[in-house]
Amino acid sequence: MSDLEFIAFLASVNPKFSEHPASWNRELALLRAKQLFHSLRDGFGDAVLFDENVQDATYHAGIFVPPTEVRLSNFGCLVTIVGEELLKREVNDRVIQIVECCGYTHVPFRLFGEPFVTRERFNGDLFNQLFDYV
Repeated sequence: MSDLEFIAFLASVNPKFSEHPASWNRELALLRAKQLFHSLRDGFGDAVLFDENVQDATYHAGIFVPPTEVRLSNFGCLVTIVGEELLKREVNDRVIQIVECCGYTHVPFRLFGEPFVTRERFNGDLFNQLFDYV
C-alpha cells in the first residue's frame, strides 16, 4: 500500500473524531498493550515504562522507549512512535519488529506530515484522530 493509500485508510478509520469505536473494549486493549510492553521491556530493558492512565484520548496507552513514546490507538491495532526520528535506525527497526510481532500495525510518524515534524498540532488532524488527546 502506498503512503497516500495508507493515509486515506487512516482518515477513514475515525471520520467522526470519536474517542473510541462503540465496540471498543478497554480492558482487552490494555491486556494486549501490556503484552507489547513486556515484549519491548524484554528487548530494551528496565528503562521501558508503561502508561495506562490515559484518559479523554484516541489512544489508550503509551509505552516509553526512551527517548520516544509508542502510542496505541483506540482504533484497530494501530501504533505510532512519537519522536521516532530520535531513535537510531536499528533501534527504531527493532521497536517496529516487536510491535508487528505482537500483532499491531505500525503507522510511520512521517505520514502525519509537516505539522508534526515541528510539533504543531491542531484539533481534527490525523494524529489527533488516532493518537492524541481529544
